[in-house]
Formats: sequence, structure tokens, C-alpha cells
Amino acid sequence: MGDISKLEKAQGALLASAIGDALGWPYEFNSGNQSCRNYQDDRFVSWKRKNRSPFWHVETIEKGNYSDDTQLMLAVARSLLSENWMKTFTDIEYPFWLKYERGAGRAVKRAASLWEKGVVPWQCREYRKDYFMAGGNGGAMRILPHVIKNQDDNIGNIIDDVIADVIISHGHPRAILGATCYSYALYYLLNKQDVLSFAELVDILIEGRKIWGAAPNQDRFFDWLEVAQNESGYNYSVEWNNCYTNMIKGLDYVKQALNDGLLSDDKIVLENIGAYSNVCGAGDIAVLTAVYFFSKYVNTPELAISVPAFSVGLDTDTIASMTGGLIGSFCGIDWIPLEWKSIQDYSYICSVANDLCEDKHAKIEKKRKITSFLADDIQQMKVVDSVNIESKYSTLKITEYRTVFGQTIYIKSINRRTETNSVSKPIDKEGSIKISIKEIESILKDEALRRITLKKALDIVWLKYQGEDEKKIVKQVRVDKSIVSKVLLAFQQK
Repeated sequence: MGDISKLEKAQGALLASAIGDALGWPYEFNSGNQSCRNYQDDRFVSWKRKNRSPFWHVETIEKGNYSDDTQLMLAVARSLLSENWMKTFTDIEYPFWLKYERGAGRAVKRAASLWEKGVVPWQCREYRKDYFMAGGNGGAMRILPHVIKNQDDNIGNIIDDVIADVIISHGHPRAILGATCYSYALYYLLNKQDVLSFAELVDILIEGRKIWGAAPNQDRFFDWLEVAQNESGYNYSVEWNNCYTNMIKGLDYVKQALNDGLLSDDKIVLENIGAYSNVCGAGDIAVLTAVYFFSKYVNTPELAISVPAFSVGLDTDTIASMTGGLIGSFCGIDWIPLEWKSIQDYSYICSVANDLCEDKHAKIEKKRKITSFLADDIQQMKVVDSVNIESKYSTLKITEYRTVFGQTIYIKSINRRTETNSVSKPIDKEGSIKISIKEIESILKDEALRRITLKKALDIVWLKYQGEDEKKIVKQVRVDKSIVSKVLLAFQQK
């Protein structure tokens, strides 16, 4: 293999990551895909996504559109071009992302909402324990730009920045170790020019375990570590060591599975890793799975990405995205097929790679652009298209914008109508729910109503307010029709 330039590797890594995200998103376990899940090939597909925010609706996701994985990766990349990347990310990029996020998990959205309010997640008593239980891959999936920008730096310094990035949203060791291990793998592949031997990456990760597996630096993370140890609800040091040990066992298992060669069954391997378990979205599992796919299919890069993307039951978009990051870091850009170059924001992603690879002195003007862009009102962006989705009481408008950088974002706005043809509705024109003490007493005495959760009761009320008929409400909330009728009767306006 001839030498691949630093820029080609950076472009390949970012593009392949976005491609994996776009290919896998329709088949993610919680994507809300209303289209046929069996339609899987190497092409991007347009699909229907069921979404409950700001009310139940179905939106069309165009071919090649990426999800929150790529959105946050690009937000990190822009932050790294500023003088203080962490402040830029937590104060500007991360809160702003909430306006255009697509497909994000609970932990990353909750953390972004806290930063938007100026609240540091691990200092917030209300959500502190949730934060330290957040071990998902929402941190690992966005850290690629750190490694690209600093690939000539010491790996220890890069890992420190990766940890600083991950703990912005996730506090559990599984999230952090998944990201540090992934960054170590990326670093190795970005700097690797000669032939890669079979399962070499797994061996490198095992050999480098004391680097990527080291606990956060005491000098840099002292305050955070103190909170983690005393307020997390568990012994943080013990949990860290347990997660680290399990990851080494996982890497040993992956190595053994790869040594079995063609005799290894992907599904069996992934089941043993935990990729199909109820913690399949954890950071440590994500990197183990991505390393496995990369190592097995690196000689066929397209297959390395498409296999995880279409493995229904996995966290398909993130696994394919992280595998893509590894593939591109080693293989560069020339292998990417023409049809995959229709990925959303292809040119912009290439420009981001170029910015990250530029000499530090050449980035002064870009810093100014970043600051001004994010301070601008949304309406100053270029409107590309818009779609209206109607419900009985509201109109949801999805507007496609083009930012000054060239990124495409989709922002939702809702217009509520006060007029209604309904004679009786559970919420009045001002949005107030009416229920009497007598009705509360009646609910408490009703055995059937006592068995449903408050969330389901409120879902019923909310869906009715959005104009859904009882048949659809029964299907969406998954309760008996009699329950729906009783809840709506209890909350009727007088």
C-alpha cells in the first residue's frame, strides 16, 4: 500500500464515519423506522421516521442523511478550531445542537439541556446519579476530530482531551473507556502507512491497554474525580477497574474469534461481546464491535461498513459510524464508491478534514467565522426547503437550512391552532388540564386505571390533544380501548 496523505486519511475517516451513520440509521433498534426493515443493500435509502417530539408525527429522512452521531462529531470539529474548544462546545455548539438534533439518545440530550442552562451535569444534584450511570456510546462516537487534529501529538495528551470531551455528557467508565480505546485505535491507524497484519489492531490495543485504560489524570480531572468517587452512587475506582478488565477480556475474545477466520459467525461473536444485549449501546461494547468488524473486513472496506450498518438488532448507526472512522483512518478516501459520495454534506465534511489538518496559524480567520456563525440568528441562514406536517391542533414545520459553513441542518418549529371542531377535549385553549378532586378519587378507586403509569396517562391526553382518534391512541400507547376512554373521560373539560 502506497503512502496515504494525512489529509486523505482525515477525509476518509470523517466521510466513512458519516456514511456508516447514514447507512445504519434506518436500521437502528430505536430509529422509529416505519419503512420496510428488510430493504438493505449498499445504497442510501429514503425512509419514514416516526417521532414523538414535539408531537407524534412521521417525517421523511432523505437518502444519505446522517444522524446525531455525525452532527456531534462535526460540532466537536468546529469547536476544536476555536481558542478554547471545551468552552466553545459546552457554551455554544452543544446547546445549539439541540435545535437541529436528529436521532439522539437521552443522555446526550439531557446533558446538552443542562449546559444550555449553564448547569454542569456532575454538579447538578437532580441529575448527578443519572449522569454517572450514563455509559452509552454518545461520547465515543464524536471524538474522532480530536485524534485527526492532534495526530502528531503524544497519544496521552489526546486521550486527556478525549476524556474531557466525553465527561461533558457521560460519566460512567464504560463511556469513557470506550472512547479512549477508540481514540487509541484511530491514532494508530492514522499514523500507520505500511501493511496491516491480520488482527494487528487488536494486538495493538491489548499492548496499549495501560495507556488508553489509565484512570483520568489526577491533575487535570481532580475535581471531577472527587465528585465521581463521592457522589456517583458506587465506588468509581472499582467500577473503572471492572470495566477495564472486561474490555481486555473482550479484546482477547475478539482476537480468538478472528483467529477462527471464516469459521467465525458474526452473530455469535457479537452476542458474546454483548452487542445484542440490553446494554448494546454502551461505549465499551461499541468499540469492541467496531474493532471486530474493522479487523475482519478491512481488506473489503465497503463490506466493513455495510455489514454492521445492516445488522438489525445492533446499534447500527453508531457501530457502522465508528467502524467507518477506523476504515477511513487506515484506507483514506480513494476506496469510497461513487454512490456513497452522495452522503449529506460531502463537500463540507471534506472541508472540515482540511481545516483540522491545517497548520494552527492558518486557523485564525476560521475562528472568527465560527464565533459569528453561532451568534447569528437562525433566520440568517439560507433556507433550502421546508415541509409542513399537519395535526388536528398544530402544524409542525421542518425547515432545511444551509449554514454559512455549508452544513445542512433541519430545524422544527410548531404552530398551535386554538380553533377546534371537537366538542370536548382534555385540554383547554390555554393549554390547561382540567380535573376535579372527585375525578381523582374516581381514578384511584378504578383498579384498571391504577395499573397504568402516569406517563401512559399523559401520553393518552397529549395524543388526544394532537387530534388522534382513540383507535390510533390505543395502538400507539399499547393499552386497552377501555383504559383510553376512562382516562379521557376523567380529563374532560367541563
